[in-house]
Amino acid sequence: MSDVAEPRGWQAELRDRVHKARFHMARDGGYDVVAVDEFLTGIEQRLAVEPLTDAARAELLATVGGTRFRMVKRYGYESCDVDQLLDDVRGALG
Repeated sequence: MSDVAEPRGWQAELRDRVHKARFHMARDGGYDVVAVDEFLTGIEQRLAVEPLTDAARAELLATVGGTRFRMVKRYGYESCDVDQLLDDVRGALG
């Protein structure tokens, strides 16, 4: 049995929401797919480790709030889909 507590409640729900997120593809420009996927994997990992302390929660909120993705000319994620997920994450953390 692990000494690390498994996140529960809102944190586990948010982790699952980030993990299951799917976005429409924009053919004429959108957010860089690799950058978005890597960022969300990092957020998911931070949410999965243990219950967040107030300081860790504030740091994660600042990270999500300050994130900007590069736009690509072809085949990127629809920016409105990604922005909505980030808004949901900020709302859950704030």
